[in-house]
Amino acid sequence: MIYALVFGITGLYFSAAFSRLLVYSSIALGVLGGIGFAELAYAIVKPSSTTLVKKKAAPASHNEMKVVISIAVIALVVLPAGSYWIPNPIQCTYSGQLFCNNSPADTGVSIVNGATIYSRSAFNDWIQTLQWVRTETPTNSVIISWWDYGYWFTVMGNRTTLVDNATLNSTRIAQVAQLLMSNVTQAAAMAKSMTEGRPTYVAIFITGAIFPLTSSTTGVSSSYFILQVPTGSGLTAGGGDESKKQWFIRIGNFTESKYLECSGTSPNELTSAGQPCQSVDDFNLTPYAIQNSLFGQLLPFQLAGYLYTSGSGSSTTIQFSTSYTFGTGGAPPIEAFTYPSSFNFPTNSSGPFRLAYVSPSLAAAENGNSPCPGDSALQCFNTILIYQLVS
Repeated sequence: MIYALVFGITGLYFSAAFSRLLVYSSIALGVLGGIGFAELAYAIVKPSSTTLVKKKAAPASHNEMKVVISIAVIALVVLPAGSYWIPNPIQCTYSGQLFCNNSPADTGVSIVNGATIYSRSAFNDWIQTLQWVRTETPTNSVIISWWDYGYWFTVMGNRTTLVDNATLNSTRIAQVAQLLMSNVTQAAAMAKSMTEGRPTYVAIFITGAIFPLTSSTTGVSSSYFILQVPTGSGLTAGGGDESKKQWFIRIGNFTESKYLECSGTSPNELTSAGQPCQSVDDFNLTPYAIQNSLFGQLLPFQLAGYLYTSGSGSSTTIQFSTSYTFGTGGAPPIEAFTYPSSFNFPTNSSGPFRLAYVSPSLAAAENGNSPCPGDSALQCFNTILIYQLVS
């Protein structure tokens, strides 16, 4: 008992440094939970002791209470387990259905899907990227990325990073945010300074889809990259850096209204097209931000325009506009990027950055070999781009 208690307290102590490290306390809490369950079960079902003094028979209500408590304890154990360890596939047919599509047997760990919304994706981009980093970069290299991926580069890539999941130095995280949202020249100088002349690589992680669109007026079909992915109710952010860039801006202490369309931080705010904001949109970068930030310039495509909804019900259509245009009901549009992919800093770039590695799902999507998980007809990508700082 003393060992289990010390084990549990120690696990909590080390995991309390950061919420993501609670996994280290799971074994200790499992041991304590098992002991508690065993003690409770024994107290319920243990045989009564034999005494020399004759006692009155226990009332029936006492035995009934034992039965009730036993059933309650069994239900508390079985129901949570049953909702996740069920034979698959059991399709979810309505909102809130408990026993459907929940088995963790076919749910990948976060590194498989990059901690995106794809809990059951078949993307192997992160594993292949970290293998490339381990084998193809100098051993004294430094990888600059957002802190979410720091441990992966450190452990599986075996390379030094500037920030990771346990970084408590908010100043350092702010410096990486400023690097990603500064213009290319400033970012290169900052990277060189922070890595002290060691071989330096900058990594970004983006998720998205290829969206085909046929013009209702001309009948011409075009395809666009979008930094959103399909869900049952439409399109949503996938969980890569495209979903975190607003935090780069805020943590880096940039002016949100200059970098984000309709950020909601200033009164009478206008869109980049000069129109009054109809709703708050802290997702879409302004054309200025894309053109004048390292993150925007490292994207493998160029801003082409925006996709917005028109009409309602069965007559709803998706339209394309070269300027920021709100959809039906004031819904923010979706940024559309040029297709096929094109890089501002290709592999033969003279600097200040040079493309070093692209994980495979981007090319697979362009070739029609990377369908989005689920029933969507779109092609999706879950891509890591690594650029080398050219000295």
